[in-house]
Amino acid sequence: DVAAPLPAAQRLMSLLLPNSALVIEGVPRDWLGHMLDLDFKGDDAHTLHARGWVQAHGKGWLLQLLDISDLMEEASAARSRQQCLRFAGQMAERVRACNVERLTTVVSEQLEELAQLWRIPCVALVLPEAGGV
Repeated sequence: DVAAPLPAAQRLMSLLLPNSALVIEGVPRDWLGHMLDLDFKGDDAHTLHARGWVQAHGKGWLLQLLDISDLMEEASAARSRQQCLRFAGQMAERVRACNVERLTTVVSEQLEELAQLWRIPCVALVLPEAGGV
């Protein structure tokens, strides 16, 4: 018993991540003139980000896509850098503004926030003692 091949729309849906399913609701005619951003499932938990369009092709449709994964990764890295720089500036300001008695508490709070931002279980700061090592 051989299974019948899936219709093209179902084949496409089976390759996409759930968030992209909304982009291709309806029929290809509905997608004409629209830029489509689609996220495909990769073999290794990696997501392939693609941008493209649909155009009529004979009696069917042609879906043309460009891989924009590198652009998405660059944008994500830039956002992460900006977030880290913003946090570093806020941290420096809080440490500068606190008095000596609260320094340990403020630094501990800032390290805790840093661990949350970076999604790491813990972070520590090692400083030399006043008398040497």
